[in-house]
Amino acid sequence: MLRSLARSKPDAAAGFIRGILRDPAKNAALIPDTVAVAEKIGGPEMAEALVGVAGGDAAPQSLLPVLEALARMKAPAAVAPASKLVRHEDPKVALAAVNALAAVG
Repeated sequence: MLRSLARSKPDAAAGFIRGILRDPAKNAALIPDTVAVAEKIGGPEMAEALVGVAGGDAAPQSLLPVLEALARMKAPAAVAPASKLVRHEDPKVALAAVNALAAVG
């Protein structure tokens, strides 16, 4: 559904995506698909929405796809939250944060 919405009405999809990403704990089951669509839409607005998740207290299963997407997007806004997450207790999250920093350069 998200992908179809993104193709037909990207502005509406962006608003819907921001809403889902505002509460990653409540919307945990939707995060992987939402992140994929946010990455596909791209741009600073979607990067900022993803950075909001990375900078919050999201669970590792939400942080991983977010950090991976930010790395692929080479989003400069990812530097601040990724810098903090390199010391995350979950080694997969810490590694994803390092990779995001490396991708941004």
